[in-house]
Amino acid sequence: MADRLDKAIGFHRQQNNVDIRIGYTGDGTGSGDPRLRDNSGRMYVRFQLAGRYTLPVPFPVDTNANIPVADNIPIEVGYIGGEEIILRVYRRGFLQSGSNPASTNPGDPQTTVTQTADITQFQCKRSLDSSKPLYVVVLQGYIEIGGVAHVFLSDEIDLSSFVPATGERCIACVYLKDDLTLEAFASTPKLITDAITEEDIDECRQQAASTSMSIWGWFLDGDITTLDEDPTKNIDLRPFMAPPSTGGGGGGSTTFTDDEIREMIWLGVI
Repeated sequence: MADRLDKAIGFHRQQNNVDIRIGYTGDGTGSGDPRLRDNSGRMYVRFQLAGRYTLPVPFPVDTNANIPVADNIPIEVGYIGGEEIILRVYRRGFLQSGSNPASTNPGDPQTTVTQTADITQFQCKRSLDSSKPLYVVVLQGYIEIGGVAHVFLSDEIDLSSFVPATGERCIACVYLKDDLTLEAFASTPKLITDAITEEDIDECRQQAASTSMSIWGWFLDGDITTLDEDPTKNIDLRPFMAPPSTGGGGGGSTTFTDDEIREMIWLGVI
């Protein structure tokens, strides 16, 4: 009797999607394409477990899910017709990652708005070279310095010297100097249980040259062996909407305001 009741309760929970799970698209390789190459309409999904991720599992995608084809998109996994599938983008998680949740709605005019993460100028990515697990590459971009046009052709910088001791964490921020070379600085390490705040980002900013432009921040844990492009492990600091500072190409302003950073900290993004 108890077994039948448990099965009935389980069936009821499935039918009403009580047990929705939050996952992240991608197979963990950083390929940028979570789809299975078998024309099955499935995507790989990983779930967070004790601060890490499970192995990737393929799930079918609901026909109305409107899931962007990219790694680390937060999604909801539930049931339709007894089949466990990807239901939709997890709105709160998508917002936390800096993306506009309306962008997945094809009927919304805001879908034409370009997200900052899609802008390639000075975009910062981890190196694809397996021999450089803690290098980041800054992509090319155009900048005006002192009224003179310059094109930055791309360069890389090693963040391995900033990895803190086991049990600690910090943020390492990358900057573009006015001579078109890169520099990076890290905040003072803190306990792994402590959040990275705007004060940590500002600590890096104060170490950089006043004419350097903020590019990106990478969260480094003491046991890190390779950089992670999970949106919860790095932060876009490019000053798209900031006026240039005197003598520089963007100064110390960041993409996020202090209030926005505090909100991300409260939501658990950083």
